Amino acid sequence: MSDPMPMTLLLLFQTLLCLALAATHVLNRRLVIARSARRARVRIAPAERPFVSVCVPARNEQANIRRSVESLAAMQYADDQGRAMFEVLVLDDCSDDATAQIVEEIAARSEHVRLIRGADLPPGWIGKSHACDQMQREARGEFLLFTDADSKFEPDALSYAIEVARTGDADLLTGVPRLLGEGFWAQLIVPIYVMFTYALTPLSLLENPKLPRAAAGSGAFLLFKREAYDAIGGHQCVKGEIVEDITLTRRVKEAGRKLGFCHIADHVSVTMYRTGGEVWEGLTKNIFSGLEFSWLILLSVCAWSALVFVLPAVWFVFGESFGWDGWRSTVLPLLQITAVVFARVGSDSLGGRPGTLYVLLMPVMGGAIIVLGLASALRSLTRQPTQWRGREYGIFKDKSGEFGGGERG
Repeated sequence: MSDPMPMTLLLLFQTLLCLALAATHVLNRRLVIARSARRARVRIAPAERPFVSVCVPARNEQANIRRSVESLAAMQYADDQGRAMFEVLVLDDCSDDATAQIVEEIAARSEHVRLIRGADLPPGWIGKSHACDQMQREARGEFLLFTDADSKFEPDALSYAIEVARTGDADLLTGVPRLLGEGFWAQLIVPIYVMFTYALTPLSLLENPKLPRAAAGSGAFLLFKREAYDAIGGHQCVKGEIVEDITLTRRVKEAGRKLGFCHIADHVSVTMYRTGGEVWEGLTKNIFSGLEFSWLILLSVCAWSALVFVLPAVWFVFGESFGWDGWRSTVLPLLQITAVVFARVGSDSLGGRPGTLYVLLMPVMGGAIIVLGLASALRSLTRQPTQWRGREYGIFKDKSGEFGGGERG
């Protein structure tokens, strides 16, 4: 059977997409790794180190909080007199588990750690942003580092981050931590965050102040200059946003401030999800809102996932049964698969968890992304709440375009 021209054009288009993915990864790797290393080499004298307030929002985090806070308390970041130049503020956001007790125990033996009891959630606020807003009011630092309760910091993390931020004169420094997952679905899906960052996003655009829409970051690592944080309105400006981290990076650029992106995965790791249920609830909560409630963007992402992750394997396995010649059934699909595997393995080495099985299952991952994205949009369209940490999230925008959901409970 002869191959119609439209299918040939589709195969060529797919090949270009996959090769672009690999090329973007190579350019980003050279840019971010080299730039971060260069900036970190400019050492700041201990006497000149700024005081940093590390802010950790925590709600029902008894499974994660001990490891996170103990790693933060153990950071090596002091002045020339050996005095610690940081504090760790943990806000217990109305937890109904042992989160507060665990933090109190750590605070009793660490002068760096302080527990803050969170206030009830007011109307119009998302819980995480409200927790961060309360902590910033208590913070004493010249810099504010917002992170998550499931993060783990290496002892040199703060020294490294401050050196990179100060050398690059960043008003907000962010990056993608090493992202970990437990269980089959978490380990299958979580690495896509890293791959999207390092193989899909031209990171050279992030520090361009003329492109405020070009923004990326992680809520597990947002290091602000205090003055810049206050200038954009802090978490008040994202109080109703489910995906507040990306919005904060955009607000910084829109205000004419400098966004810095660094390679932080060697210094900070995050265990995002532990079960398939957490993957489902977390991503159906985040995906559509992270895509600005845009069906056009969502469908573009779904189409891209199919073209890059799913269809190359389909063509490679079934191409001959379609009557295609070797060029179309073997060479082009194999080139597509090789380029995507290269980008995936390289991204895993920067911030994921490499695993041969999960690389081979990328078509399944691509299909899962499509299902999760459409489910997230359906939740928004039908205004179905999503359960997370004992609260319900309504994920939708009203007719005026404003956020119409929120947390309840």
